[in-house]
Amino acid sequence: MMGIEFMQIVFAIGLVLIIAVILNKLAISPARLAFKAGYSLIFGMILIWTFNYVGVFWGLYIPANIVTILTAGVLGLPGIGLMIVLQFIV
Repeated sequence: MMGIEFMQIVFAIGLVLIIAVILNKLAISPARLAFKAGYSLIFGMILIWTFNYVGVFWGLYIPANIVTILTAGVLGLPGIGLMIVLQFIV
């Protein structure tokens, strides 16, 4: 039969490993998050610029601000469609 001390050591080692993994993810996460946000901003601006260039023929326009750019960057073409539908609703 295993002693309580052994189980406490195993639990402590497992807890230390879990904390180490969480700290490792937190250390890498801000750089990855900044890269994804930058990519979304660039991609969203390109999508909105392209849509506004083509949308002139149909009289459609999406204003370029941080909310619309991030929506287009994160959601892609469905985000553009969402903003068009919202313009017609509001």
